[in-house]
Amino acid sequence: MPAVEGDFRRLDIQDLTPPLDISAPVTEAEALLPMPINMPSPTFQLLERVKILNVPASEALRLRKDPTSCPRDPDRIVYHNGPEEMPAAKREELAKISVPIYFCPHVNGLEATPNFRPSLPGERVVRYELSELVGKGSFASVYRASHVENGRPACVKVINPDKDSFEAGLGEIRILSLVLKHDPEGRRALVRMLDFFYYREHLMIVTERLNSNLLQHYMHLNAEGSRAAYYNAPTLRVLSAQMLDALDFLHSIGVTHCDVKPPNICIVNSEARQFKLIDLGAAVLTHDVHSSYVQSRWYRAPEVMVGGAWGANVDCWALGCLLAELLLGAPLYQFPSAELVLAAHKATRGAFPPKMLEHQAASMFFTQSGCVYEVDPPRMPPGTYLVRTTAGASLRALLTDAVKPCVEFGLDVRSPDFGEVLDFLEGLLTIDPSHRPSAAEALAHPFVASSAPPAASAASAAASTATAAAAAASTASPGTVPIPVAPCTVLASPDTIMSDAPGSAPSSSHARAWLLASKSLHSTGESPESEKACMRHVPLGATSLESPEPEDACMSRHVTKAVSTDSVIPPCMAAPSEPAPSVTKVTGAKLERQLEALSALSVLSRRPSSSS
Repeated sequence: MPAVEGDFRRLDIQDLTPPLDISAPVTEAEALLPMPINMPSPTFQLLERVKILNVPASEALRLRKDPTSCPRDPDRIVYHNGPEEMPAAKREELAKISVPIYFCPHVNGLEATPNFRPSLPGERVVRYELSELVGKGSFASVYRASHVENGRPACVKVINPDKDSFEAGLGEIRILSLVLKHDPEGRRALVRMLDFFYYREHLMIVTERLNSNLLQHYMHLNAEGSRAAYYNAPTLRVLSAQMLDALDFLHSIGVTHCDVKPPNICIVNSEARQFKLIDLGAAVLTHDVHSSYVQSRWYRAPEVMVGGAWGANVDCWALGCLLAELLLGAPLYQFPSAELVLAAHKATRGAFPPKMLEHQAASMFFTQSGCVYEVDPPRMPPGTYLVRTTAGASLRALLTDAVKPCVEFGLDVRSPDFGEVLDFLEGLLTIDPSHRPSAAEALAHPFVASSAPPAASAASAAASTATAAAAAASTASPGTVPIPVAPCTVLASPDTIMSDAPGSAPSSSHARAWLLASKSLHSTGESPESEKACMRHVPLGATSLESPEPEDACMSRHVTKAVSTDSVIPPCMAAPSEPAPSVTKVTGAKLERQLEALSALSVLSRRPSSSS
């Protein structure tokens, strides 16, 4: 039929609506494990607080956190354009997805309640029968179900009816449709969408049914004492290869997942070590606006937290956090605030590059010398605190201590295999995003190259060839730049006590071509005995109590909290309060520049208390 003027077909709209009930292998059901109520508490200490009693310096930092100083955006969320500018031709393109609406044709009123409360088991939703609730989140609830005609198992994701959740659900349908378009046979380790529709005032997405997620699984094994036996080196190698292949595929079609974490990776077959990445509701396209409010905090990349521009390799950072969590038995960066997470990034991976501290939100977390600070942290005496690193907090030290007593990992800390694991994780957890490998480059690492899925072999081989050529070029002449190493945290003298100073080169190196500039080893130096006697730092999470000291002898007071079962940073012990000095708000760059010198001087002038 010829198109008439005004006919929408003249716009050449792409129809991305996928076919319903796509044929895909059915996952054999395994026991559904309960979702853990509380996360495991880390057994390692990374941070310590130092209270700043210098009032002008404290107020200068406090003003940075004041929401009234930025009335347009009190939450300080930073937005950037995508890494690539959208061509003008693409702006004119249109696509459509047809969402079926199922309703009773004899009534037109609203539901009795806005919430979807099915009668389980046996509630029928269009052509699916719900059997049990799998999980419930901020935006949706997920139910196990089966097709009423052919009995095919499925999962029905019921999106909450509020507008934000509804729009996020539509976005997930768009992304899953894009995945189906480019991977119709389901060869990637990504969840497959089978159906979607609107029913009883709720948007619903039907996907293949999978088994327990990694969080449920490793917590269950933790309770049984068999986590290390399952999540050993071969399992981590296969898991890394499958997830990197899935991420590389998503990145190749312009999608960044933005929510890689243990609850979003499900088991297909636990014995065969088959996994799939789920939940693309937070995914961002290349040309989307990139905000600083993406990813779960414990898995959020450093460049996102400081408000910098970011790209697809934020998923690689999150995957590195996940793999370290499986080795350690607890989240590596399990802290209740962005300040503490950033301080833990610095503690485990070295100092932030100066260019990252110039980003828009960095001043909310870092002093000019690169120290992380807090203002009135919860359950602590009011004040401004510097957050510092404890000894032995590097990623290499933490993983070595975790693996050393666990022969079930199949790793010997002295073996080359363990060196490859550390090298691989240190690459993924590189703070500088320009030195962090992409998913395709990480697939070429020796730790995962032998387990990479066939679909990823071409991309990983190309990345390996390109980086190997770059490595050869970098060593061809004496004038080339060597592999950079992140600064070490050294507390060796009063001049460096509150700042990061370059340390010695790492004692061991497992440099690979794909890692060229992503090494970020660091070690924490011990302070001289005389300095230790003055500092007397207490790590976060320890139990301690300090007595008051004369004001002229103590300009910095170190406070800590007692261990609690419901928080990683637990309630503080009853520390004696000090008389509040008269406060005059002081601003200016001069005071800010003096902050570190004042804090260092106060620590060195401190006399040990009798009760410590």
